[in-house]
Amino acid sequence: MPFSKHLSSVLKTSQSSVTNTSKSPKDQIFEWIDKNVYGPGEKVRNEGRSHIWVCAMNKEGDKAEAWLETIEPYRFTFISGVMCVERILKSKPVGSLTPSMAFGEDFVLSFPDTYRYDNLD
Repeated sequence: MPFSKHLSSVLKTSQSSVTNTSKSPKDQIFEWIDKNVYGPGEKVRNEGRSHIWVCAMNKEGDKAEAWLETIEPYRFTFISGVMCVERILKSKPVGSLTPSMAFGEDFVLSFPDTYRYDNLD
């Protein structure tokens, strides 16, 4: 599989920092990521919060808004991935489905410490 120009550039740049040139390109990529890409620390992952605002409007100008408060994004990604797989294995959906069709419109509200606000009053 050919690499993108950016990834090829990263590999060439990281080549000088890789001491064992017998490593596969995949291993070189993971090594570069380990040295150069950093996420939040444990404290932020455990205590951080995310706030999301959604607004939809039709042609007539009618609009609906909602706000979601949930856990820190890295934790959210991990937990949502696991919960999606668990739900798929349990319900065995068939065909191409939107997330709300596959998991239900309030699926996200089953995540820990996640709340939806339909207004801010």
